[in-house]
Amino acid sequence: MVADHQRDWDVRLPFALAAYRATRHSSTGYTPNFLVFGREVRSPADIVYGVERDTSTQGYDPFVDDLRDQMKAAYDQVLEHTRQNARYNKKSGTTTSKFVRKTSSQDNEYGISISARR
Repeated sequence: MVADHQRDWDVRLPFALAAYRATRHSSTGYTPNFLVFGREVRSPADIVYGVERDTSTQGYDPFVDDLRDQMKAAYDQVLEHTRQNARYNKKSGTTTSKFVRKTSSQDNEYGISISARR
């Protein structure tokens, strides 16, 4: 992917990051794009090859409500997957243990705090 002289990595980095962000991760069950934006991002290949996207139109209020529900469901699943991975890592004797806790300063804010100990 990078030329032999290894001086063009900065040109290729955005493409590698886009691929990484569009890949479903086993630890969360979601792509980073979905967890950040609440939807999958269309790539140029989707447009060139005619991959259809959801074209339903709705007002802002129903959209925001649906997005909040989707993000809450994704958050709950990510939290459970992360806990499962932490239990697996602990059982398998890996050198890093993960301690997962839900963080929320308000009812409508979600976050996951993961701390690693060696």
